[in-house]
Amino acid sequence: MDENLYSSSAWRGLLRNLCFIAFGVTAFYNPLDPLNPYGIGFGIVVGMLLGWLFKKFLRGFLGASNTKLKREKGKQVIYYAVDNGMLFLIPFAVMVIIATFILKWSMTIGFISAGIMAVGTAAAIEIGKIVNKREIKNTLYLRAYHFCSP
Repeated sequence: MDENLYSSSAWRGLLRNLCFIAFGVTAFYNPLDPLNPYGIGFGIVVGMLLGWLFKKFLRGFLGASNTKLKREKGKQVIYYAVDNGMLFLIPFAVMVIIATFILKWSMTIGFISAGIMAVGTAAAIEIGKIVNKREIKNTLYLRAYHFCSP
């Protein structure tokens, strides 16, 4: 197997960080004081922290639910799937920036939750591509049932 096939990209990491920064800044945006450096700084820090936590959670969840794949191809496969799935945040980050700064809407939570759901699905699809099974249920549904059953 080619070691560079599942390597991470600095561009993907930068885009992911910018998306979570956009989510954080728009969550703490105050239309009465739009250039407040404390609000912008706090939004950047909170966005980066929550992005890091979400990435770790998704890697851990997909790694725990795909132990056979992780054993066969290594943990880099899970990292690759999560990094590629995180690219689906870009449209939601663009929409939240447009909604907040141009349209003056306060709908940050809707865009964040939709983006997180899209990322989870996209990462599951990436795992499905790697194992040549195009079924999301093998990645998320059965594992969620396993964790939630008594």
